[in-house]
Amino acid sequence: MKNTTLGNLEQLLKTPSGCFAIGRDFTDEDFEPIAETVARKVAENHVMCYNAGYHWSPRKFEPVAEVIVKGIIQHPKQSFYAGRDWAEDVFGPFKKTIVRAVAEDYELIPAVFKEWAKVRADYFKQEKERLYLEDPIFMKANEVNESDIKQWFELGRKCDHAQLANLPLQDFYKAAKILEYSQRCGKEEMFFDSFKVVLERGHVREWAQHIIDYHTVKAIGGDTYREVAV
Repeated sequence: MKNTTLGNLEQLLKTPSGCFAIGRDFTDEDFEPIAETVARKVAENHVMCYNAGYHWSPRKFEPVAEVIVKGIIQHPKQSFYAGRDWAEDVFGPFKKTIVRAVAEDYELIPAVFKEWAKVRADYFKQEKERLYLEDPIFMKANEVNESDIKQWFELGRKCDHAQLANLPLQDFYKAAKILEYSQRCGKEEMFFDSFKVVLERGHVREWAQHIIDYHTVKAIGGDTYREVAV
């Protein structure tokens, strides 16, 4: 180990940065028994996910790579950095997933062709074109207001793509407002739990309007939601 010790392990495990340091500094033998716990905490912070992919040894990263990548792809910009900087043996197995995350942010696309290695940029172009031809989320993205495109892809990460693409845009815009509201209130998880159900049942418009009318966190989930959704 370098700057971390088994003596302060309990403290380190409390934060994503502490868990990143464990992966960086602990010996392979000390890291292995706590690898899953460490990776789950690192995955809570997209910057620490990037750091893990960049700094951890392959022996530490590979067994928990899927957990780390699930964390980083929630953030297109850190996914962009991963595509630019991660070693090929780290990036390669997850390149399709990472490319998809980057493609969700239109502003990042020009930088891919400037800053990524040519072979990766060529793959990005090929995969991006496929997404816009085959994936309903990307196919409909061009119809979405630019100011709401971030929320569109956030919903796409959590919901059935065909169901979301079939949602009338006016209903999506209402849901996007509620997503922003739930994020400000710290109720994002409750939002997605409820939204997936009303999307499947075809009740997004009624559910969203009820929340907008009452402008209350309680209406996002719980008994009030069930009254609207059923």
